Amino acid sequence: MFDVRPVDPSVYDEAMQRCTDRQLSSGVLFDALHLVAAEHAGANALVTFNGPDFLRLAAPTSPCIVIPPDPPEVTL
Repeated sequence: MFDVRPVDPSVYDEAMQRCTDRQLSSGVLFDALHLVAAEHAGANALVTFNGPDFLRLAAPTSPCIVIPPDPPEVTL
């Protein structure tokens, strides 16, 4: 289940600072925005196929980064 929430400007500031602290640039900022927004929302987990980028951005307070199998084992 997911919840759509507005993003406070502090989330953008924190995401940019996290990228700067780790000397990361470009599209990784969007991953940082997702992760920091999940932290601020109190998420328990963040599911992504892009595990390496999220793992390098994770902080001790980050939600659990869940990387499903690719392709997912889903039967419809």
